[in-house]
Amino acid sequence: MHPDQLRVTREVSVAELNQKYRQEQNPRVKMRLQMLLRIRDGASARQVAREHHCSHVTVARWIHRFNEQGFVGLADHSRSGRPPKVTPEQFEQALAHPPAHYDYPLPAWTPRAVRVLLDEQFGIKYRLASIYKVIRRCGFALISPRPRHYRQRPKAVEAFKKK
Repeated sequence: MHPDQLRVTREVSVAELNQKYRQEQNPRVKMRLQMLLRIRDGASARQVAREHHCSHVTVARWIHRFNEQGFVGLADHSRSGRPPKVTPEQFEQALAHPPAHYDYPLPAWTPRAVRVLLDEQFGIKYRLASIYKVIRRCGFALISPRPRHYRQRPKAVEAFKKK
């Protein structure tokens, strides 16, 4: 079928398309519903493509998907993306012990120490900026000790805590 002769072949009324459009929250799906409405009104795929700043092939693909799958076909399919270098399980296994267990002279894990540990244990190299994202993605949080003023008096602090 020529792209300019596209038709919505699925049995659906304009009122139903308008209702779905009003209820839809996803802006990408709303745009696809607009495409359907314009094609249903008699516009060509090339006209609709110009109006939505995309190619007529894209318009045709969404119309075909709607004709085959209905409203479910207008939603985006999941995309796998690049798999992570380290899994949350590996990350948890690596951080199961404190830094002292690995002979690191640190009281708690720091991003730099995590980076070195991942390289040593799994041969996985990360940039320091990426380590922060990995830590959050794996469900961990960085904690840091509360700062102490250099003129703080330990006896006055203890007396305050006892009150």
